[in-house]
Amino acid sequence: MITFDSVSKSFDEVNVLSEISFTISQGETFCLLGKSGSGKTTILKLFNKLLLPTSGKILFGDEPLEQINTYELRKRTGYVIQSGGLFPHLKIGENIALPMQLQKKPKEAIQSRVRDLIHLIGLDESYLDRYPDTLSGGQLQRVGIARAIVNQPELLLLDEPFSALDPILREQMQNEFLQMTFLKDVTKVMVTHDLAEALKLADRTCLIDRGKIAFIGTPIEFLTTNNEAVKQYIGQDLNLFRIRQLKLCDLNLTADHPAQDNHGQLMLSPKTPVYLALTEDATHFKIGADGPVSGKEQLKSAFLQFISNMI
Repeated sequence: MITFDSVSKSFDEVNVLSEISFTISQGETFCLLGKSGSGKTTILKLFNKLLLPTSGKILFGDEPLEQINTYELRKRTGYVIQSGGLFPHLKIGENIALPMQLQKKPKEAIQSRVRDLIHLIGLDESYLDRYPDTLSGGQLQRVGIARAIVNQPELLLLDEPFSALDPILREQMQNEFLQMTFLKDVTKVMVTHDLAEALKLADRTCLIDRGKIAFIGTPIEFLTTNNEAVKQYIGQDLNLFRIRQLKLCDLNLTADHPAQDNHGQLMLSPKTPVYLALTEDATHFKIGADGPVSGKEQLKSAFLQFISNMI
């Protein structure tokens, strides 16, 4: 668990972060969302002491971050940047192994871990002897993730990891990220400016606006809130906002009848709309031209089937 308690950061008397507070649970995927210059990358750099807060407290578990040895902290933390950030003069196997080599781990342990990881990211061992310039963008990003987790970190920081990829490859990598079950116990903090990416990948998303927290919530909370900063970020017409995945657990599937208020349409597919009508205690939806579906079990079954077909 990681806690930010009233954290502020200034550069040359210019305040860039003000009173940032949140708690992230172990294994959670937490996304920092915001426009360029909002302060999201500054927050990310506070997690592993690339920057130090001007005021406030950061706790890593029960330990104040300032009391943790910086070298030891970074051994517990993985960092993924755009395009993987691999060293071009090192082979893929050497890139993945480097963090373990720096810690002087036994050669046999390093070789075993590298072989395990290359398979976990969906590549075969022949890639270990190749150089980064022979790999595609998606392969480079997977290798970057492998290097970041080679030391089995507790925390994985991802700074816009898919933003340099073309739209088709970016969506492919997002889907692969969701399937990386070996990351399920690792706490993941991701920076992005892409709302659809945040809502697809994150358990919760934190919208940063001019150095302050504007809103924190689950995907469905983002799409149904009346928060003005969220509305401005999404745009005024929620009916046209497209998202590729919603998590069943985020929906309040308790309706036995159609709700009448706050209608919205989420386009999970260009051809197949899902109509959501939300009230404080009910959710009702219909899929395409199949007509309304209501009742708790019918809602769960129909929506789960729809999502499974999408992913």
